[in-house]
Amino acid sequence: MLAALPRRNDCPWVFASRRGNPLKVDTAWKAVREAAGLGTLRIHDLRHSHAAVAVNGGEGLRMVAGLLGHADIATTFGYAHLAEGSVLDAANRVSRGLATMLDGGEADHD
Repeated sequence: MLAALPRRNDCPWVFASRRGNPLKVDTAWKAVREAAGLGTLRIHDLRHSHAAVAVNGGEGLRMVAGLLGHADIATTFGYAHLAEGSVLDAANRVSRGLATMLDGGEADHD
């Protein structure tokens, strides 16, 4: 979609005014949303979805911090609630492993 936008050879900006000045991100994002039929989708919504897919895919919070460009992992902890399903899955795996060990077997190491 970005490659299809009209560009001026004398302007380095992807989102520029007719005078060649950079547009505010909000102005540019509104144009992109309208062209793509994305309603009221915010840029932050995209970041949140990116984090949710990463966390629910098993990525640790340190990796998610790197993906989001967070210098301080404490910022990424705000996304920790996205892992609730993953936490339940992990708790079930640990419980099965412990049950196996209590029954005299060895816990799985996967």
